[in-house]
Amino acid sequence: MKPMDKEHGEEPRKLPAEAAEPHRDAAGAEKPSAAETAASERGARRRFPHAGDLLALLGIFFLAQCIGLFVGRLFIPQADGAGAGDPGRMTALSSLVCYVLSLWGMLFYRRMRGARGPFARFSLRGLDPSLLLRGLLLLLAAGVVLEPLLSLLPPSPMGSLGNGGWILVSVVLFAPFFEELICRGVVLESLRARYGVAAAWLGSSLFFGVMHIDPQLSVNAFFMGLIFAYIYMRAGSIWPVMILHAVNNAIAYLALVLGADSVMLSELIPDPKLYWAVYAVAAVICVVSAVGIARTVGRPASVTERHAAGGDGRPDGQ
Repeated sequence: MKPMDKEHGEEPRKLPAEAAEPHRDAAGAEKPSAAETAASERGARRRFPHAGDLLALLGIFFLAQCIGLFVGRLFIPQADGAGAGDPGRMTALSSLVCYVLSLWGMLFYRRMRGARGPFARFSLRGLDPSLLLRGLLLLLAAGVVLEPLLSLLPPSPMGSLGNGGWILVSVVLFAPFFEELICRGVVLESLRARYGVAAAWLGSSLFFGVMHIDPQLSVNAFFMGLIFAYIYMRAGSIWPVMILHAVNNAIAYLALVLGADSVMLSELIPDPKLYWAVYAVAAVICVVSAVGIARTVGRPASVTERHAAGGDGRPDGQ
């Protein structure tokens, strides 16, 4: 016999499943159900950015490159039907179209994927002259240390760009401005928001390297990206890395104009002892700088966020 309700003579009704007492752990805290856990995991996998999102951003960049090249060839007149009448103007126009479309497309994709908040930091307080000088010294030292590795790779096609005012504008103005907004802005900030500082530092640098396609340029860009990402997080502003990027490209362009873009440092310094002394000094600078980079990258994301918001790039208490 089932027990009857004393007042109404009815069987007591069972509580619905959703009203049942939730599962609790040993400490008494409520534990999420299996369905809630699965939904949370699916939501985490869908959060921006995952690997597919980074591939999509690269696809947007390469598609914009093709469109930029098409527009440049379409609007810059040809000379005698054989070649570009002004290759510098065509390169500048193609680059501008590519970068504008890339940045717009990535920001649109980022918003469609639900990402919110600023995509880069623009604090003027990050313009620290001492940090800029240290960054420039590190860039020069890294170039010396990387030279033996880069010499093993096929030479880059930079020489085919030619020279002139329009090439200078493209290489020293357009590239630093837009590439930093994309790599240290959209990519680094998105990765840092989800995965933390170390993943943002490494992932944005890898993205920067892949963007350059050519093996020698890609390897060089990857290591330069590690430095730029460090400076960006240290300063809490994108302006210092834009300046350093522009100076780095200006040096490379000057070497190209002087015909020294393929000349190795070992050729400029024929004395082996002097060359290895210079190389050793550059290596020491890189090693010492790597310690500071490791400290910045090793900080929790909340700490680097506080430094970036302050814009001074200094650790607490300094």
